Amino acid sequence: MGPGSVPARKFVLADLAWLSGRWQGQWGPRIVEQDWTPAKADMMLGMYRVIENDKTLVVELLALTESPDGIEYRIRHFTPTLAPWEKSGSAVLNLVSMDIKRIVFENPIDGQPKHAILDRIDEDTYVSRSEIVPPEGDVQVVSITFRRQKAVLKKQ
Repeated sequence: MGPGSVPARKFVLADLAWLSGRWQGQWGPRIVEQDWTPAKADMMLGMYRVIENDKTLVVELLALTESPDGIEYRIRHFTPTLAPWEKSGSAVLNLVSMDIKRIVFENPIDGQPKHAILDRIDEDTYVSRSEIVPPEGDVQVVSITFRRQKAVLKKQ
């Protein structure tokens, strides 16, 4: 670092506070639900469910954690009976860049996904893009637009 330069600001979970809450998106014929807890004890916890024809296809457990090296994004996939898909544990992605509109996570090893990108459209909309880079063949991109689900108060 040269004279007069300022160290890069360390990202903290508070930077992701906007993600807390309930979200829903469409992925082709599938409905995708995502719920995130507020940050607490150095972690935001997320649950993700993919539904098609009124059947759950996959469940994901998500965790955003603060570590000494920055924010880590952990992803673990499960079948509807909660049998894990990954044999070796969760995928771990590191936060590599963030600004007011875009957050980029990158997997430093060969796990999947290789990249997870959140593009914030407005307060109640964001696009989640996962890039799957197989050992052979084309890159697969899953892009889902999520909209915040507002709580509906029922009249008594």
